Amino acid sequence: MPTTTTTLDFKNQISAYEAGELDTVGFLVLFAELIRTGAAFTLGGSYAQIAADLIEAGYLTSEGEVTELGLDRALCTKRPPSFRLR
Repeated sequence: MPTTTTTLDFKNQISAYEAGELDTVGFLVLFAELIRTGAAFTLGGSYAQIAADLIEAGYLTSEGEVTELGLDRALCTKRPPSFRLR
């Protein structure tokens, strides 16, 4: 998994997320990267709340890493957790 994401990658991943096109792995990887770079907390909408919810649920760490629980969730289902833009 790459440690950095280009602006174009972010735009593409965010567009895919907002269109409901990401599976659980893509969803967790996107939010992990958004947390790691700090972008989750500077973007509008509810990205910061979703990031905080994923951390609180134990799927991601506050450093932006997917946890074992998050990995288990990703491997068990293709549907992302019910954290959506509100």
